[in-house]
Amino acid sequence: MISIFIADLHLKVSDSAESCAGFTDFLHDIEDKCDRLFILGDLFTYWYEHSKIDFYSGNPALKAIKEFGEKGKKVYFTYGNRDFAAGEYFRRFSGAEYMGDDYVVEENNLSVYLTHGDAFAKKDIRYQLWKMLIRSSIASFVFKNLPVGFAISLADSFKKVGKNRPAMKKALSDMIINGAYPVLRKGYDAVIAGHAHMRAHRSFEIDGRTADVYILSEFEYPDEFLVLENGVFRYEYIGGSR
Repeated sequence: MISIFIADLHLKVSDSAESCAGFTDFLHDIEDKCDRLFILGDLFTYWYEHSKIDFYSGNPALKAIKEFGEKGKKVYFTYGNRDFAAGEYFRRFSGAEYMGDDYVVEENNLSVYLTHGDAFAKKDIRYQLWKMLIRSSIASFVFKNLPVGFAISLADSFKKVGKNRPAMKKALSDMIINGAYPVLRKGYDAVIAGHAHMRAHRSFEIDGRTADVYILSEFEYPDEFLVLENGVFRYEYIGGSR
């Protein structure tokens, strides 16, 4: 069993096939070397579901995911801080299996906890307050009842909110690693997250065992990607020769 983990692609919901080419090329390249693909949030720059706005049926990224799944591959998706509102339409047009905010993978006696990572960034007070507001039932109700044109403009403006500045990446990475440590103490062998937009890895010795935190870099293709094969993690360069 071979699993590959990605996060933070930040595609636009209205992307053309050309602008999604890196992602679709990636899916094509891993067809013969991947059984399961885990997308740990922020596949899109933002995602909102509105009964009168069709972001979905013609989206090339969702189409590519569905075609990938139709070839016998499994695709799993956790919420990110930008596409937490993914719901019925996302599922229908991507065919991806939902994992909610977190998910546990059991493989070869490993127990691996997967999440986007923003929940671990407790000290990012500005973002946590924004998250409480934008995920509230009131905000959801208001958005879904806005006129179509205004709803699109409002959603588009959210692209700038919570954007990771370069100076924040290391701080967020440290927050996520520190936040993941109590999860590892519950018995998990690894935590994998995104959100910080930088690759990081930390090992801990806990009760006589080694447990790891992996933070995924922002998606680029070609690049090195985190792979789990037969219970062993490694980074593999995908995208042709270097």
